[in-house]
Amino acid sequence: MLLTKKLKLDLGILVAVDRFTTGATAHNLRGLANAYVLACENGQPSRAEEYRTRLLRELLGVRELENHRSNLAKNA
Repeated sequence: MLLTKKLKLDLGILVAVDRFTTGATAHNLRGLANAYVLACENGQPSRAEEYRTRLLRELLGVRELENHRSNLAKNA
């Protein structure tokens, strides 16, 4: 019998995707998050890490965009 070990999910990323994204960005990030969860559940560590890295990169971009918008609003 072949046993596969489930990878530990980074729940912080999943919470961030759920709480801090809206609109089309949220749709895209939730797709990546679902792919990440499936890769973890199916014992695909390299695939899971790829999706995790992409999620982190996308979340950082969302945060930078929000900071930029906030600065513009303060200066207006």
